[in-house]
Amino acid sequence: MILRRHLLLAPLARSRRIALTIDDFNPGALGVDDVGAANQRFLDELDRAGLEVCAFVIGGVNQSAERRAHLEAWSAAGHRIANHTWSHRNYNNPAIAGPEFAADVARAHTFVSTFRTFTPLLRFPMLKEGETVAKRDHMRSWMRVEGYRNGHVAIDACDWLYSQYFLRAGRAAKFRAPYLNHLERMADFSVGLSARLGLDAPLTLLLHYNAINLAYLPDLIAHFRNLGWQWVPASRAFADPLYQREPSRLPAGESLLWALDGGRERHQGEQDKAEEEILRRLL
Repeated sequence: MILRRHLLLAPLARSRRIALTIDDFNPGALGVDDVGAANQRFLDELDRAGLEVCAFVIGGVNQSAERRAHLEAWSAAGHRIANHTWSHRNYNNPAIAGPEFAADVARAHTFVSTFRTFTPLLRFPMLKEGETVAKRDHMRSWMRVEGYRNGHVAIDACDWLYSQYFLRAGRAAKFRAPYLNHLERMADFSVGLSARLGLDAPLTLLLHYNAINLAYLPDLIAHFRNLGWQWVPASRAFADPLYQREPSRLPAGESLLWALDGGRERHQGEQDKAEEEILRRLL
């Protein structure tokens, strides 16, 4: 479980600014027949909320003309388009060498860089940035040469797991409150880390292009506003010096604040077992 002392630290933290980033853009995760309508629903809700997000796009699953048009709509609305690799492979897999992974990222670049609002940010799949010094440094060197920066996550969550259970339960409305509570707890954890590190920066939230966020995006935006958070454009958040920092720990990756804190506790991405107990009770 996330340690309680972080929840106690959260009110002391100065930073209550949050920016939304959305990963993958895999249409299969939406669980709908009319992907175009779902895509437009995301855009309409973001427009109503006045949010600019950063979309981290997997190249390989977005090659149809239809998917190209869907992503063009995000770019036309002013949202940033960034790189989430071509194949969405786990870079901590010892079988994947640095040059091979870099080639996969470069292949995705040929696609995402064609959008008007392309931003040279790379988000590593599953936030895995290399299990060895050599692999970690290979990609950091590649990014410097190619003009990329890391699309770091400050608030990680298990929205992907909630979405799987949400679909299994037929999109039951009883998932709404536990899901919002989960996101609030994950944000509090990150604010606690931010306070401990003496930081005051906007925090990037990682969500996915999936069924539960299609259902509850306006609710989660309003929920954070009601908690006193200020939503800021993703481009403004990534301009903060915090997101240029390079933690030294290995394996590299996971949420930025957790890595900067030295990985002393379980990170948010390891919450799936604890969250699954909550989710099983909802079925």
